[in-house]
Amino acid sequence: MRSLISGPLSRNENEVTLEELVNQNGDWKWEILSFTLPIDIRHRFQAIHVDTSSPIADNTSWIGNVNGSFTTKFAYSVLCSSKFLWPEDSNWSWVWKLGCHPRYKLFIWLVLMNGLPTRGNLARRGMNIPSNCPICNLNVEENSHLFRDCVVTQQIFENSNFSAASIVFLAKGKAGKFAFLASKSDRGQNPPTQGIQVKWNPPPPNWAKLNTDGSCLTSTSDIGAGGILRDHLGKWVRGFSIFKGHGNSVMAELWAIYHGLRLASQIHIYSIIVDTDSLVVVNMLKDQKLDSNHHLFPLIRNCRSILSRFERSKIQHVHREGNYCADCLAKKASTTKYNLVSIQHALPEMYPLILADCLGIESSRKTGIGLFVLNSVCPLLDLF
Repeated sequence: MRSLISGPLSRNENEVTLEELVNQNGDWKWEILSFTLPIDIRHRFQAIHVDTSSPIADNTSWIGNVNGSFTTKFAYSVLCSSKFLWPEDSNWSWVWKLGCHPRYKLFIWLVLMNGLPTRGNLARRGMNIPSNCPICNLNVEENSHLFRDCVVTQQIFENSNFSAASIVFLAKGKAGKFAFLASKSDRGQNPPTQGIQVKWNPPPPNWAKLNTDGSCLTSTSDIGAGGILRDHLGKWVRGFSIFKGHGNSVMAELWAIYHGLRLASQIHIYSIIVDTDSLVVVNMLKDQKLDSNHHLFPLIRNCRSILSRFERSKIQHVHREGNYCADCLAKKASTTKYNLVSIQHALPEMYPLILADCLGIESSRKTGIGLFVLNSVCPLLDLF
């Protein structure tokens, strides 16, 4: 960080430790510094959770993987994505589903990936060989030359009984036959798809339900967290919304659970059910074998610690359609960029969402129900 700062520092400022820059709530104390960091850098720090009470020693972690562990598979995918600029719709997985010998599948895949050991490829890789086609010696031997442009290749096609028109005709005939047979066979038909009906489910009496969600803006990586606490009648207890800087969606989801649990603990809730639409985060929090080298482990550890303080607690995954209220607060956080806001009463724009939850209105995972606007005063509005 010193390289980002121009000019001298205050006395002993070089000796400031990370622990001194973070308060007991995990918030950064930028005011003790004599300089101002660029806002982008501050936002990146803001998304990092520092647990000064943790007994675990500092260590390095691989941030390129969800579980924090380095794998050659992921490293290979990173190298490929940086070296080759494939179109977003390039998907060669169909090659491995072809009904032919694996040797042919590998050959087709090598052709598509430009991985055949043609002289052009070998010369580019540093081999001291001529790059021209050894058959015609006219052009560089590439895939297009080998299979189409070489004069010898063209002669082979011309002297054979190959006919492009006949191939197209036969292909269309086979496709029509397949479609006919598939329509007559139960095995050839896809099972009918049915939308899953999803709704918000209230907690049992004497329990509170915490719905949380994280939001990450793709264009800026701004993340926000939001959540709502309700009782068994669906009545609003408390809500929150907070901007957490620059990060990713998993960070945002974890921050939402962390702040939601802290809020519930502060207002003396003893039994709590946590609903989140991130299955990845649920699995992380439940996985007791999660490596402490994980770059999000300090935040995960604190979420577990707060969760253990409740007399009864449960964390579970729900579909997004059952989490609309928390989604609204999370999106608001990532766009307004406010610090932690504890919301005593429901926001007016959330009335339709809360009412839909109270009435048990279901949403379909397949079609959705759309958001509706209440045009008349409803007796249930006293729930807000």
